[in-house]
Amino acid sequence: MVSISGPGSEWRNHGSILVDALAESAPQISVVDGARLVTGGSLVLTGHAAAMLDQGALFASLTDLAGGTLRGQGTVDGPVRNAGRVAPGDTAASELGILTFKDDYLQTDAGRLDIQLGGTTGGSEHDVLVVLGTATLGGELAVELVDGFFPQLDDTFFVLGASQISGGFARFSGLDLGGGLRLAVSYTDQFVRLKTVLVPEPATGGLLLLGLGALGGRRSRRSAGGRS
Repeated sequence: MVSISGPGSEWRNHGSILVDALAESAPQISVVDGARLVTGGSLVLTGHAAAMLDQGALFASLTDLAGGTLRGQGTVDGPVRNAGRVAPGDTAASELGILTFKDDYLQTDAGRLDIQLGGTTGGSEHDVLVVLGTATLGGELAVELVDGFFPQLDDTFFVLGASQISGGFARFSGLDLGGGLRLAVSYTDQFVRLKTVLVPEPATGGLLLLGLGALGGRRSRRSAGGRS
């Protein structure tokens, strides 16, 4: 396990770092309180391996989550490839916060982004992922409510911001809130937004189909009459 703590503290490696773990446990890499981890090659996390930033900084030519987890608050310099799990704000002291990637972010179909909502203010009350490069999205967006929070109608959460966004999430969890409400996901060129909306009543669709059926029946009868 590598644990670096305190302003000015730095752990430097000239090659690549590969971390693997067979079961979930405490993070194998922990960079906190202004410390820095610098590697000249890639940082690769596989299996159940985890790296946590808590106001720390990570520098790598590529941070590759090949099944592992990157979580916390802080900054990552260099591109990030997520085929595992990214969880902003998830530290020992707080569930919520901002994780910043200073380069491009690629989330593959196997990747997952975890977002926790405890209020409507980004960073202090809900998680935010900031990407200063291009965010190419796929895989899953997993949303969880924390601290007893329940969103109200029209509440809005900007959970991801980037210089440019391409693609979109393929799968979602945690969007159905109950009580006739759900979280709707929308995209702009630079933001991913969640908004609390009403769940359409099932009867609406049924009435629409009945109306169309009746209209079709009237048209058929008119057509039949015209042919006689």
